[in-house]
Amino acid sequence: MSGTTTTKPLVTIGIPTYSRLSYLKQAVASAQAQTYPNIDILLSQNPNDDACITDTIADYCNTLLATDSRIRYQLHRQNLGPPANFNSIADAARGEYLAMIGDDDRLMPTAIEKMVSVVDSDPALVFTN
Repeated sequence: MSGTTTTKPLVTIGIPTYSRLSYLKQAVASAQAQTYPNIDILLSQNPNDDACITDTIADYCNTLLATDSRIRYQLHRQNLGPPANFNSIADAARGEYLAMIGDDDRLMPTAIEKMVSVVDSDPALVFTN
């Protein structure tokens, strides 16, 4: 139909983290470099026993908030453990679709674009490696 536009579905890229800032930076950079335009990047941090590690990661994440409107950040008051941190991302996701990666994972630039093209064919689950 003329005059109608289609909005690309929002995809939340969830990245849980705990103590690996150098890896986290690479994971975030790979999420930011996606060719698919409609993304939301959610960083979810479990606090470390070492407050310096927690604070350093929090400072990095808060800096990202000021420079990239696609990024959101949550710091838990206590360490929930990995499964609950992943679940908290699922609970806070805004996207129609959710792509979870570890803080030590990287996405190829077209990963989300390709994922959405497969999801549009109506499968029950999309798993990538």
